[in-house]
Amino acid sequence: MIIVNDLIDRELIVYYPLLLTISDHGNPSQSTNLSLLIEILDENDNCPQLHIETSFIMINRDITKKQYLIHLIASDNDQDLNGEITFELSPLTSPSFVILYTNGTLIIQTNSNLIYDDSLIILHVQIRDHGKPIPCLIVETLRLFIGSNRTDWLNILKKYNYYDETSLVRKQKRKEA
Repeated sequence: MIIVNDLIDRELIVYYPLLLTISDHGNPSQSTNLSLLIEILDENDNCPQLHIETSFIMINRDITKKQYLIHLIASDNDQDLNGEITFELSPLTSPSFVILYTNGTLIIQTNSNLIYDDSLIILHVQIRDHGKPIPCLIVETLRLFIGSNRTDWLNILKKYNYYDETSLVRKQKRKEA
């Protein structure tokens, strides 16, 4: 029987050396050493994480005439299938002019007649690993604001709480110093 005093995590240490000494009770006593390397198998103990600076994305249809492309990046610290990630849009928030490929490529067809200027589109992105026995699923919310050259972008930022005048003032003071 082997007793472990600490947690074992494959993401930290993959192999543990084990030195086994076998001795008899003879006179003189004889012994032999056996070196073993124990490989820790991966467990699906990590969930995917989305790496994105902001979940609020503004698209100007007058600049982006046909389509807007974003590549979402996520990671999972697990190994093999436990760490493989796929992306999918939630069926509840999946407008026909938005395509999300399983590799994280998100395409918004900005020339769609289903989009009105100054509209907010909420997308729920499902990110899952292929872990066994149970995959891990997270859902991230992306907010797409689609406008045009006539859009008052500053008011849009204020309206959806993505504009902070105090941080803007602090940044201006740092530049002046």
